Amino acid sequence: MPGPRFFNLRYDEDFSYLEGEAQTYRKDFFDPIKNIRLGEDLRLSIGGEFRFRMDAETNKGFDASARRQDTFQL
Repeated sequence: MPGPRFFNLRYDEDFSYLEGEAQTYRKDFFDPIKNIRLGEDLRLSIGGEFRFRMDAETNKGFDASARRQDTFQL
């Protein structure tokens, strides 16, 4: 049973299987926004990604002030 296949390059993704019978593929929570038909030859697929990043900086002021560690998340 095919299901959502996510690739690093978004233009390689193909959600045309969502136009088939509901029993022929594994359902996913995001199916309603992956294959929105706008016309006969025009489709819209909406997606996104989440990236977590943590930075730690020491001596950010180049000794102009007291040394301190600054850790933050982006």
